[in-house]
Order: sequence, then C-alpha cells, then structure tokens
Amino acid sequence: MKIFDPQQDYGPQEMKRLMRGTELHTLVIMSVYTFAGLILGCCAGVFLWKVYGGESSVWTYLVGCGLPVCEIARVLGRVRVSNLQLQVQTALCQMKIEENTRPASPPVPGGTPT
Repeated sequence: MKIFDPQQDYGPQEMKRLMRGTELHTLVIMSVYTFAGLILGCCAGVFLWKVYGGESSVWTYLVGCGLPVCEIARVLGRVRVSNLQLQVQTALCQMKIEENTRPASPPVPGGTPT
C-alpha cells in the first residue's frame, strides 16, 4: 500500500487523517532511538570492560556507557521527531491557508456578470 498516491485527492479530511497517524510514528521513533542507544551503549560498555576491565565490575561499564549513549540517542530521536512535527505543522498551515483563500463561489465562465 502506498502512503501517498498521486491519483488520490488529498482533501482536508484525508490530510488530517494522515497527520493523526504521525503521532504514533513519533512515539515509535523515540522508542527505537532510545532502545538502540541503550543497546549500543551496553555493547560499548562490555567491549571496554573486556579491554580495560581490571578490578571493576562489568555493571560499572554497562551503566557508565549505556546511560550516556542512551541519552544521546534519545536527544537525537527528539530532534528527528521535532523535524517531523514541524513538517506536519507546515502542512496544516498550508491547508488552512488554502481553505481561507478559496473563493466563496466558483467564478462565472466568460467574465463577470453585468
């Protein structure tokens, strides 16, 4: 199924339906970025523990690497979500502008009536 079909008329109702779907999309983006950052940070922590481990516990490296990388990934996810929300707001504003500037009645063919 195509998200945007060029043959379909995207009226105000269809645009609002598509934009409501972005709310779930933003939650998924934030969750995926955060989870990926946590996994990447924990992998880095295990690697550093294997290389520099010595007397320290593996949990020290997991927490020391996992949490900062997780937070960085969450911030990057928030930036991505902000960009998506800006695009949605821009589309809504353009839709409102079109609704407000549309003529009240269709133009008369052949010019203005006398």
